[in-house]
Amino acid sequence: MPARRQGITLVETTVVIAIITILVSLTLVAVQSARESSRRIKCQNNLHQIGIAITNFTQSTRAFPSLFANRGTKGDAAFDQSAFVTILPELEVIFTKSDPHYPKDDPKNLPPPILLCPSGNELLGYRYSYGSGVRTLDKLDGILRPYKGVKPGEITDGLSNTSLMAERMSGKVHSKPIGMALFPIYLTDSRFANDCMHLNTATSFVTDIGINWQGYQPRDLVYSHYSSPNNAHWDCQGGFLHQLITARSYHRGGVFVLYADGHVTWVSKNMDVSAWRALGTVAGHEPISNTP
Repeated sequence: MPARRQGITLVETTVVIAIITILVSLTLVAVQSARESSRRIKCQNNLHQIGIAITNFTQSTRAFPSLFANRGTKGDAAFDQSAFVTILPELEVIFTKSDPHYPKDDPKNLPPPILLCPSGNELLGYRYSYGSGVRTLDKLDGILRPYKGVKPGEITDGLSNTSLMAERMSGKVHSKPIGMALFPIYLTDSRFANDCMHLNTATSFVTDIGINWQGYQPRDLVYSHYSSPNNAHWDCQGGFLHQLITARSYHRGGVFVLYADGHVTWVSKNMDVSAWRALGTVAGHEPISNTP
């Protein structure tokens, strides 16, 4: 009578290893998905807290923050504070000068964690709305203006129908969609935006997008509604006023948007671009037929 075989064969071993590998892969995917879900919730909550801070600021000053000149008069240290620095007291963020986050004109200065989206931004994760991106020169139609903050009563489209802030990828990548191409000054947004949208290769670009969050350069602080969220074209700057900076996130399918009344919603990348532009204006009186 032949002896009974002991152990397992090579084929059986291979099958077991394959099964274990599949199970580990599925587990990792589930863990990564759970972590991203947590980061996404945190990102949304950060934006909600920022909305509360801006509401408090607006109630005390009777106007939304401006690009700069939010407090004090020209010549004061507070005059050149960005629209993010000026709401830090309302966010209960207090710095000492030895703190690495202390607001100062230093390219190594990092924003406080609440201004970062934990899904991937290494620098400033949110931006103020600069408007539809289709206005003419010197006719900004968004909620963020250079010197004088917009008053709530001036938002005739309704606070709940007007975007205040949205997500924007940032970093030190010199390629689209995070990088920004430099353009000459244009007379209208439409020609500038058209040239930017059709740009294939940038010969001149801005580095370190979002690093100067405490300053007043629009490229670090704003986004526009010209193209739908997460569009993969180049972002461009043409002078101080012309900025084609698209709302983008590391989340799949869209971005979180903060509205002037303080509520936060998810906006799909497939939202109709006309409706998306309408959300960017404070007094355009456009019908918004496609809600986010």
